[in-house]
Order: sequence, then C-alpha cells, then structure tokens
Amino acid sequence: MKKRIVTILLIIGFASIAHSQASSGQLGDKLIDVGFENIRVYSAGDEYTISFENNIYAWNVRALATALDTISKYAPENARLNVVQLRFDIPQIVTKVDAGAWKKFRYDTVVGGAIDSAITVSYKTKNSWDRIKDSKPMQRNTVKFDFVFYPQFYLTNLPFGTIYEVQFNIAPALEVSFWKGMLLTAQVIFPIYSNCMVYGEEGKLIRPGFIVLSQDFRLGGPWFGNVSIGNFNFHRYGIDASIRHPFKNPRWDIGFNAGLTGSSVYRENGWEFGALNTVTFSVSAGYFLPRFNLRFDVKAGRFLQGDYGGRFDLTRMFGGTSIGFYAAYTVLNDSEGAHPNAGFHFAIPFLPGKRLKHKTFRVNVPRYFDWEYNGATDFVYNRYYERRPNENRSEHYFNPLYIKNELLENRHYRK
Repeated sequence: MKKRIVTILLIIGFASIAHSQASSGQLGDKLIDVGFENIRVYSAGDEYTISFENNIYAWNVRALATALDTISKYAPENARLNVVQLRFDIPQIVTKVDAGAWKKFRYDTVVGGAIDSAITVSYKTKNSWDRIKDSKPMQRNTVKFDFVFYPQFYLTNLPFGTIYEVQFNIAPALEVSFWKGMLLTAQVIFPIYSNCMVYGEEGKLIRPGFIVLSQDFRLGGPWFGNVSIGNFNFHRYGIDASIRHPFKNPRWDIGFNAGLTGSSVYRENGWEFGALNTVTFSVSAGYFLPRFNLRFDVKAGRFLQGDYGGRFDLTRMFGGTSIGFYAAYTVLNDSEGAHPNAGFHFAIPFLPGKRLKHKTFRVNVPRYFDWEYNGATDFVYNRYYERRPNENRSEHYFNPLYIKNELLENRHYRK
C-alpha cells in the first residue's frame, strides 16, 4: 500500500513538473511568434518570470502591452507575472501584475483604479533578473543584421536672399550586435538634395556617417552607462562615455558625460582627421512630472567649441511622440560675450510602427524620425555630437512612471 502511495505521488510530481515546463516552453514560443527576442521564461508555482527584448515595435509601451497580452493569455489565471524588458540583453525595467488582473483590465471588466494598484513598473529588476539571467535566451538578438534607412533633413535661414537653405540625405546604416550590450553601427550618407553650404563642402558628397562601436552596461543601484568609440556626427571622431542614475523616486535622475574627440571632415580629396584634443563634459539632472507626462532636463558643462554654459529642455510625451523646447546659454571668453540659443525638437514614430522580425538580414526604416531646430545663426556654439543615428527622447525612454501611465491610458491598444 505504501509503495502505491509513493508511486502515485511521484507520478503527480513528475506530471506537475512536466506541465510547468510545457507552459514555460509554450510561453516562449508564443513570444517568439510575436517577434520578440532574448526571451527567457521561468516558472515556480504560480509565479512566472519572463524577459523579452523589443526589436519589432517602434514604441516600447506597445511592445510591453503586447507581451503582457500574450503572456496572460497562456499563463494560468492566477499567475503572478514578473516581466523584464531588455535592451541589448540588459534589463531596463520590470513590470509586475497578475495575469487575471491584466486580462480583466484589457477587456474592460475592471476600472482603471483597480489595475493602478495591481500593477507596478520599476527599475528594481535584480530579484527577477537573478532568476533567469543564467538561462539560455530563446531567439537571441545577436548576429542579426539590420539595414536601417535613416532620412536626414537640415534647414537653415542664414542668407538674406534665400528664405531657407535645405539639405536632404538618405543614410542607410548597418546595425549588428555580437555580444551583450554591444552595437556596431556603420553608416553611409547619400545626398539627395543640397543647397545648404553651412554644413560644409561635404554636403554634396557620398560620405561616411556614424561608424561606431558602442557598449552599454548596467551597474547596481541602478546605473546605466555607455562607452562609444568611432566616427560621430558634427564632424567629430573619438571616444565618449556616459552614465545615468535614476533615484529611488523615479521622477529624478542624474547623469554625467565626457568625450575626447577630434575633427573628422570628408572632402573630395579624402577623409581628414584632426588631433584628439577636444575635451567635452557635462553633468545633468532630470525630473519627470507624471501627471502631464512632462520631462525637465538641465545640463551644464563644456561644449565643442570650448564654450562653457548650460542648456534647459522641456519635453512633453504624447504617447510615443515627444515634443519639446530648449534654451541654451554659453560663454567662450569674456571679450566675445555670451552665445544664447533656443529652439525646439521632436521625435515622431515612423509608420507603420512595426518592423520585420526574426530574419538574420532585415531591411527597415528607423523607429523614429527626430529633428531639432537651432534658433541661433552661428551653428557653432552650444553644440554637442551624438553617438548613434537613433538618439532621441522617445526610443530609449524607459521611465517607469511614463511606462505605467501609457499602459493605463492605452488599455484598448492592440497589436
């Protein structure tokens, strides 16, 4: 009799383990079908921990909502979900919610206030990430080649005889990652139309754009960092390092950036490089006001021409779109006086907002079109370079308060 009881218990135990494993495998397969990458699934009882990386949707909130829809559809109704969102296989945020509560919210069977207390989004990924970080990811994002066709548009109104001078380019870039946190970008710029010489004689030449090896990393705390080396924009090449720290209250964050660069100019007779002798640096602080999805940023430091000063940005987030204004004030030396500047910037998702998935070689448009208007007329002071062609205020923005706001606001948004 005792042997029968033991046998029955063993059969039940193995069946339970097999069911758990089947559920985990099924969840991973469903997330692969959607198009996500770097997927890990771990289940222990009613608790499910899942990681995924979005390389298909332009807007990360849309990606998260789609992941939660997929997971809650196939996980048990009472499952507690810990969903870690990745970037280059590095954890950014974790979203925690019960599968049943999420489904009820999405299908209008609970009011917003109920889900507001049932869902949490935070930078505190350590406990969840520790459970799954050593497991082999499904559908890796490494050694996948993205050919992204970036449009470039420049506008100036300096000459009195011409209202505006325009330059328009198409700048395809090859983007590939070979290991965790790494991205190699190699870009070529093809001029389509140019009557704007303020950007130099290279404006009408086929020329190199961003050629950058970049490494992202995350330290505990959390601290998010990046080191990049290569050819940037604004005619600069060199090395750049930055680090950003969100506080326990995610409304606030601080950052530091430093670079050592030289001039990089492409002319008809070849590519000319200057000495690596330009030091730039900045310290920054940011504040996010959740009620209005409004972000304030202030930065002070040394700019490309050796001018010292600061810049203030005010940015409003409208779903996946960000629109903002800025003001800057720098001084090169006492005899020359101050160099004020002001303008606006925006980042708008490219239609259709969804990219190709899974293939080793993919051809896509960028996730966002971003642009900044420079109100000054010198195009020299208050200037800084970018390290990647997709630097903007929407694509890599993972503030938990913003993410949660948009999840609640867009409850009917479907894939």
